[in-house]
Amino acid sequence: MKTSNVLKKLAAAFLAIVMVITLIPATPANAAKAKKLTMYVGETFWASNYTTVKSVKSSKKSVVKVKKDSSANYKALLTAKKAGKATVTIRTQRGIIKYKVTVKKLNFKVSAKDLGKGNVLLTVTNKTKQIFDSVDVRYTVKDPNGNIITRKTVHVDSLIPGKASYAKAYFTLGAGVTVSSIKGGVIKAKRYPDRAYKNRSGKVNVKAINEQNNGSEVSFQINAVNNCSARVSGNAFILVEDAANNIIDVKSYTISLQEHAVDSSITNKINKNLCPDYDHYKIVVRAYSWTY
Repeated sequence: MKTSNVLKKLAAAFLAIVMVITLIPATPANAAKAKKLTMYVGETFWASNYTTVKSVKSSKKSVVKVKKDSSANYKALLTAKKAGKATVTIRTQRGIIKYKVTVKKLNFKVSAKDLGKGNVLLTVTNKTKQIFDSVDVRYTVKDPNGNIITRKTVHVDSLIPGKASYAKAYFTLGAGVTVSSIKGGVIKAKRYPDRAYKNRSGKVNVKAINEQNNGSEVSFQINAVNNCSARVSGNAFILVEDAANNIIDVKSYTISLQEHAVDSSITNKINKNLCPDYDHYKIVVRAYSWTY
């Protein structure tokens, strides 16, 4: 009798446990919390948890396109197509990767100036609130008859919100041919959507030292000092100007400094024969740091 009672009690306890378990909501082992991701039209982003991708899905393919990487089965490629919002779901062997993606339009102002002798000054102002590592600018040069003299793509680095960055482009100008118009626009922008960028331009001091002016040229060293506790990247643009502060030439120096580092290894010079209207120069800094 005692044994029978014990067995009955054990059976009742087991049934109670089963009932409690069935009342607990099931949570998939591979459920994933969606990460927020901001992209700009034309940008791409690789997503991975380093296990084989089984399937991919976008809730709005017209906004964000997603596909498996044919060359590496552990990655999926997201491409921002147009402004809007979409949820991207990537199923892998390890579980689910999910992104809530907001796609924004690129917004840059581009001006192109004929510097003469086949030289073009491109000025790109970043009208977004996002820092970009670089942009590609396509420009077209036409003669007075409307014929295209050249059409090229130029790389412009270090785009800080609300600020202008610069590049100088070159093309062959035939004998007797004159330029009537130059137009350009950003066709592609580069940054890493999963990085958090921060403007450090005010923390990086770049100036000319040991300047020498011998009449035909001005030479100097670039002294760059990083005054913040983060590694910084970017560019210092040397703007060569005439007496009316018009830019007549531009040179670029790449900034790459560890925290609190100093670099004086770069020398530069301005050839006055190539810039007959030279009056002075100034240096502007576009620097930033980033973290994941």
